[in-house]
Amino acid sequence: MRTITQIILLFALGITTVQAQKLIDITVVVKGFKSAAGTVKVQMVDKNNKEIFGKIATLTSTTFTITIQVSTIGQYAVNVIHDKNNNSKLDTNIFGIPKEGWGCSNDARGVMSAPKLKDKLFMADKNKTITINLVHY
Repeated sequence: MRTITQIILLFALGITTVQAQKLIDITVVVKGFKSAAGTVKVQMVDKNNKEIFGKIATLTSTTFTITIQVSTIGQYAVNVIHDKNNNSKLDTNIFGIPKEGWGCSNDARGVMSAPKLKDKLFMADKNKTITINLVHY
């Protein structure tokens, strides 16, 4: 009886392990770059605002696409910055208004501030494509 229980337990653990290793593809399409100059910074965070993915890439077009793989079903948010002058930051004017393009998942927008995390979160429970339209002031 003990051997049968051990076999069943090992089988169940094997199924759990296989399911946990399934990756979810989140394809992010960023539109609205005013030029292909500079770089794009893409960041994905979890529901606790902990970064789980970050990449800086050279732009070659006014549309940018990247696929990010996550291993856990959950809520995530994506932030994007068009760093036109490659200085590794979002340039702002004296009032704090961005001078470079930026965007977030769900095309979230803040009112007189950056968008709130809760407005950017989306559910990653299967492969999906999200589109982010950059904001320019």
